[in-house]
Amino acid sequence: MAELTIHQITMVKYLIDPNKISTKELQLDLLDHICCDIENLMNKGHDFDYAYKVCANTYHGSYLQQLDKATQFLTNNNTMKTKTIILGVSAFSLSTLAYVGKMLDLAGSNEVLVIGTALFIFGFLLSITLNFTRSLDVSLIKNTGWLGFLGASGISIGLMLSLLKYYVAAYFSFGAGGLLLVISFYLLATRVKMLIS
Repeated sequence: MAELTIHQITMVKYLIDPNKISTKELQLDLLDHICCDIENLMNKGHDFDYAYKVCANTYHGSYLQQLDKATQFLTNNNTMKTKTIILGVSAFSLSTLAYVGKMLDLAGSNEVLVIGTALFIFGFLLSITLNFTRSLDVSLIKNTGWLGFLGASGISIGLMLSLLKYYVAAYFSFGAGGLLLVISFYLLATRVKMLIS
């Protein structure tokens, strides 16, 4: 089993530019991760120089900057998370109230359902999409986030329309929303696969 020397670990440290990685914890985690990747390649029969070059190509500066930016965003964004949770719970509560109201034939249930669906789409889903797209610099993944938003919105509108008994419009909305979600997941999986390899 290969184990890096102190000199080799020092060389790996130079891959992690402190100007691109802001926190010491992330720098140490990356150092450990890259060292493990190099050791794994060495265990497969490659020498240190080859393994180092492979990792240097994988963990280049712009990748590290994007990783740092995403890490900062996720750790420093508690206020946005709280607002998103409040919007989601509010939308769910309104929609549930409207559904129960419709089952009991209460007046105003349709209006409450429309408001709950609008809050879900333009509050909760939009907030999640904005959080997701702000944390990344890769335009393909940003576009995928917006496609996912449109798909989820279509499915939400379809659910609302089916509860309002507009079945043809609901099927169209479900179909369009589902198609957009499938496309967005495919594009996201393709992009992640490209980043990994």
